[in-house]
Amino acid sequence: METVEMIAFVLRIASPVLALITIILCFVSMNKGKREDKALALLYNETFDKTYEVMYWENLIGRNENSDIVIEEDMTVSRAHAVLFRRNREWFISDVDSKAGVFVNGQRIKKNCRIRSGDKIQLGSSVMTLKPAVQVRTRVLPNTDARTISGTLLVIMTAFYVLMMAVQAFIYQKEISVFMPSLTFIAVMFGYYFASCTVLKRPEFELETIAFVLSGTGIVMSSTYAMEWGFKQIISLVIGLVIYTFLIWFIKVPDRTKYQRYIMAFAALGLVASAAVFGKTVNGASNWVYIGGMSLQPAELAKIAYMFICAGTLDRIRKNRYVVGLFIITMAIFCMLYYISDIGMAVVFFGAFLIAVYLWSGSRKAVAIVMLLAAAAVTVVVMVKPYIADRFKVVGHVWEYAKDESYQQAHSLIFGASGGFFGLGIGNGNLRYITISESDLMFSVLSEEAGLLQALILVCTIGGLVLYARSVTVQSRSVFYSMAACTASGLLVFQTALHIFGGLGMIPMTGLTLPFISYGGTSMMACWGLLAFIKSADERTYYRIKPEHSHRKRGEVLI
Repeated sequence: METVEMIAFVLRIASPVLALITIILCFVSMNKGKREDKALALLYNETFDKTYEVMYWENLIGRNENSDIVIEEDMTVSRAHAVLFRRNREWFISDVDSKAGVFVNGQRIKKNCRIRSGDKIQLGSSVMTLKPAVQVRTRVLPNTDARTISGTLLVIMTAFYVLMMAVQAFIYQKEISVFMPSLTFIAVMFGYYFASCTVLKRPEFELETIAFVLSGTGIVMSSTYAMEWGFKQIISLVIGLVIYTFLIWFIKVPDRTKYQRYIMAFAALGLVASAAVFGKTVNGASNWVYIGGMSLQPAELAKIAYMFICAGTLDRIRKNRYVVGLFIITMAIFCMLYYISDIGMAVVFFGAFLIAVYLWSGSRKAVAIVMLLAAAAVTVVVMVKPYIADRFKVVGHVWEYAKDESYQQAHSLIFGASGGFFGLGIGNGNLRYITISESDLMFSVLSEEAGLLQALILVCTIGGLVLYARSVTVQSRSVFYSMAACTASGLLVFQTALHIFGGLGMIPMTGLTLPFISYGGTSMMACWGLLAFIKSADERTYYRIKPEHSHRKRGEVLI
């Protein structure tokens, strides 16, 4: 074996290993340093001489066993009576349309009421007072917590991983130009890391590193198609970073999102409507809008605005009109996506809606009802547009229609399997010559060129975002963060599944991209926007825990 071939073979093995190590370190580090399950405050019930621990930033109080603070002794308390929540250093209480109402110092409250030391809170027959818990919490400057892994190390490992892939592409394509987008990407990544540490004052960079690993993979893959495509993806990445940074700042105050919810609803509807009015038909769907020399998919960006509609603070989601409004807006989006024949995106929005309904109700029955309504809607769509039913005939019959309807899926199966465990080398595949492989078939392209191991690592990484979101939402500062993070991560996983299964012929082709990796500028922006909701769910994004028995460091702020 020649020296160059040996180097390429070593890189094909080393790339997935380095990616796996980097991603594991990120998830391990993100799991460290979280607040212990200690009470933020204590709620003393004078009537029944009982003390309740206040564990969360937002707490539902009621007789329902699913409440955060269960007052089962008092039958005059409603099943969902009130919400006790914290904003910055102060506590507030809000009535959730209870029968008996909420009284503070003898006065019935109508809106959010601030609770001060010594105030008497009456819910039904129960009179309670809020007491502070013995716990010190702080905001810490970047890199002062030794328990988490250094962001500098993670960024350097990511840079080496991207360079390994770029070297592979150079060996097989013999084009020095493939290095230019990769080096530019590394410069952007280091620049953002520096800004994150010095300007934004963020202590961790693990979640961003995961996204950079995925984005870097996509940029290298796009560069092997055309150098210009790689640079377009980098421009989209930079815009995505701006969106990501702005959203984290914007949703820092949960109540701000409450008042902007209607604006975001109109934004989501407006973005999808712009495709319905100005969209150009590409591959059967009128979902592309051309502005000058740029092309955008407005429905991709509408997913960001839709997260604001799906999420809400605890005092709002306990009211039925919340889910009614969500249902009306979702149906309007579905109708417009149906009109422009973007069925794949409609399915993605449905997945997000399903997650939001479950988070709102916690009821499998509600999810089952939504599923039945969806089945009825699909039946109507198939009857009105019979050509959509034609897409289902190839499911399970890929080889029978390999020359016609399932041409792409058949080649995706053949070439995707030919890569084996470690692939044929970046830029050395054959599936790349099939139409729209750079977007709709990217999982199979990765399997062929980077190998099944690396493709599965990257896909499982996207799946791991759900587990991470679930682990941090318990301690989120607001239910808004919990719902938004779970919905956003679930949407990314749902879209990934549709992309993979559609490309392999297990379901009809949906025309959806593989998040962060497929070629598509609007998709890249939207993925980083969704990542902001996952990042904000971790209370350490804004506030950090002060380790016990440690001295305050310069720059710490008590909260």
